[in-house]
Amino acid sequence: MTKIALVSPCILPLPNVRGGGVELLIQYFIELNEINHDFDLTVFSIKDFKAIRESKKYLFTKFVYIENEFFLFKYIKSTISKYILKLFKVLLIFRSKYIKQIDKYLFTNDFDKLIVENCHEFLISSQNNLNCDKYYHIHFNDFRPDCKTKMKELQTNAVKGYKRIVCISEFIKKQVEKTTGQYNTVLLNNCIDTRKFTQISKAEKDKLQDKYQISDDDIVILYSGRIISEKGILELILAFKKLCNNYPLKLLIVGAGTYSLNSNTTFIRKLKSLVSNIKEKVIFTGYIEHSEIHKIYNLCDFTVIPTLYCEEAAGLVAIEALASGKPVIISDSGGLPEYVNEDCSICVNRNKDFIFGLEQAIETLINNKDLRIIMGIEAIKLSKKFDMEEYYNNYKKILFDKGII
Repeated sequence: MTKIALVSPCILPLPNVRGGGVELLIQYFIELNEINHDFDLTVFSIKDFKAIRESKKYLFTKFVYIENEFFLFKYIKSTISKYILKLFKVLLIFRSKYIKQIDKYLFTNDFDKLIVENCHEFLISSQNNLNCDKYYHIHFNDFRPDCKTKMKELQTNAVKGYKRIVCISEFIKKQVEKTTGQYNTVLLNNCIDTRKFTQISKAEKDKLQDKYQISDDDIVILYSGRIISEKGILELILAFKKLCNNYPLKLLIVGAGTYSLNSNTTFIRKLKSLVSNIKEKVIFTGYIEHSEIHKIYNLCDFTVIPTLYCEEAAGLVAIEALASGKPVIISDSGGLPEYVNEDCSICVNRNKDFIFGLEQAIETLINNKDLRIIMGIEAIKLSKKFDMEEYYNNYKKILFDKGII
């Protein structure tokens, strides 16, 4: 049996009891391996008592939990690195406790393959000399051709030790190749469990509509994701405000500032202040467990992903909307357009007229129910391409050098 060591990002725990898109994708890989038992997995994760309890049910996955460093300690090390780089043009890399403990474990245990799931810190600072095939699975836009020369050198040297750089979009694939000059890249699209995104009962839908004060006549627009400025939620609200007095609209904002932490950040307070005069039309749900998110899609007529100030590597929200049979309005951010097509989405260019572009796209779907239905049918068709079993099988082909067909 092939023995795999899997390094998760040092952010959220596994099993994914605290949310997180990367952690969810790892979770799918773990769960399907439990069914198929293609690998003996050892998964490294930050320590979390809820995750530890959940981990007991897995037969073919060993979880190795490591205490996370205090945020203040991480911040101090990061600040020191920045000043050293600025003053002396030297990039100082600290190995965190998380990386040191993984390196120690890898030194004393044998594995056939090593998968590093978007742990950029491990990529550039690990000192392991594991004699096996290594795979770096990149989920974020960490490789940028315009990044500082010292970081580019580190990244270039680091990826040379990896058999494959697994990229979640052609956009990311090109970024890696431009930044490092390495072409050992391969595309692996993101996935979801499409079976979960089905219609709920009328009774359950009625209950949720009552909870969020949504009527059957309302046209509901959904935003799902972290509530941070980079995601374009402020611009979406500004576009919504121009339309909401002319149509029976509700804007459903699902998510928190930091994954599962429902903290009332400065930015969230700014948004709530902005909608104070239409607060009956804008609903902030806070973080919703992933096991419940499919129910929320049943409430909406279409979804908007208005990412503005960053380049999306890809997007699980887009796939969730497709599987739910909902049209999607997206921005032209990074790899987002690769996950939809013209039959089920409207793409808005990020330019000086971005808010107006959002407004026009939203109004197009508001005024054409038949179009929403047709786009919803096409969305479900496209979502089959991004099912978790397809993802797992394609991942296996990469690991066994069979290529993706």
